[in-house]
Amino acid sequence: MKVYDEAPDGHHVRIRLIVSYADSNGSFPWRYNYDGYGTYKSFPSYVSQGGNIFDVGIQVAVYEGNKQIDHCTKWVSGSTKEPF
Repeated sequence: MKVYDEAPDGHHVRIRLIVSYADSNGSFPWRYNYDGYGTYKSFPSYVSQGGNIFDVGIQVAVYEGNKQIDHCTKWVSGSTKEPF
């Protein structure tokens, strides 16, 4: 996963993997880019749990400290559903 901080607003960005199984949902820990405006940060990520994966997505958010200001989610299936 790679996240880019594209806004010179003083906030930091976070990214995480989210997974929808046939019978449950899961989210992985947030990964942080504190390096500021104009920077990329890459993070390895994978799903180690087997099972019936229904969908996989990436969630990106803007934070001020520990307060989420905004977020967006992109599912592989193209769904616009909100995660869990």
